[in-house]
Amino acid sequence: PHLLRLIPGPRTSADILPFIMTTYKVKSWPWRKVLPEEFEEGDELKEAVPEFEKVIQGLLDLCLEHPRVGKKLKKSPSKLMDKDMLDIFADDAGLGFMPDDDYKELKPDKKMYMVKMDTWRNNMLSQFKKRKAPSAKIAGSILKKMQEALVKMKADTKTNLEKKAAEEAHFKTMNKFFNAAEEEDLELMDECLKADPWLLNEGHKQKAGATCVMIAVRAKKLKSVKHLIEKKCDLAKEDNFNWTSLNWANEDAEDEVMAEIIKVLEAAGCPEGEGEDDDDSDDFNLAEAAAEMIS
Repeated sequence: PHLLRLIPGPRTSADILPFIMTTYKVKSWPWRKVLPEEFEEGDELKEAVPEFEKVIQGLLDLCLEHPRVGKKLKKSPSKLMDKDMLDIFADDAGLGFMPDDDYKELKPDKKMYMVKMDTWRNNMLSQFKKRKAPSAKIAGSILKKMQEALVKMKADTKTNLEKKAAEEAHFKTMNKFFNAAEEEDLELMDECLKADPWLLNEGHKQKAGATCVMIAVRAKKLKSVKHLIEKKCDLAKEDNFNWTSLNWANEDAEDEVMAEIIKVLEAAGCPEGEGEDDDDSDDFNLAEAAAEMIS
């Protein structure tokens, strides 16, 4: 179809540029996810296959450079991949998880349900060869869109890997402090707090938002609880269940050590959280289940 690209305002004949859009569907994953289905005709790209090979190899190189996926691939002489590996790569590249049907199109072996990287390469490249190839008039446009998509995948991969590395470092720092509290290593706790004072009241995302004092209470570590109170921890802070340290302590109030912890918490003015509005039936107790998980 002939379309007109119009420039607002006063126009001359030079301002009205006719161009032709041709429908062409790139069927292989991940290109069909990131490419349009219409491409502008332009100058003919006669030797297109080598150019498509370059951009496809760029995608494979990005996969090989991925710290987790690439490490596994380099250990495999045949460069075998399973769907989990492709999902990890795709998610970091901003593609989301690979659909099961797309993975099946790569014809994974029946025994291990794995795919060779060469098979993936051939699957992507096959459409650009011989009778399946797009016309030379739109090949350049398709190639340009693929190159732009690859640039975005590289940028997304870099951003997501940096974000995950920062999160991993964050949790490593938190776990060191929380573990020290569970082991009643007061010296190490002080070292952690000196380096990162925010640790004192930070809720741990992997522990239902529990703070260090809550974990110390759950572990019945009286010395750590007292030490954290001396450091002015926020006893009013609640976790994801709207519970404070005192709520957790009261769950095991009959225990001798926990009874002492309750006295310490109450003396320090620790309030009780209201908790979530959930079913009080005997079949399932959310708080008890969470306590077991955190323990």
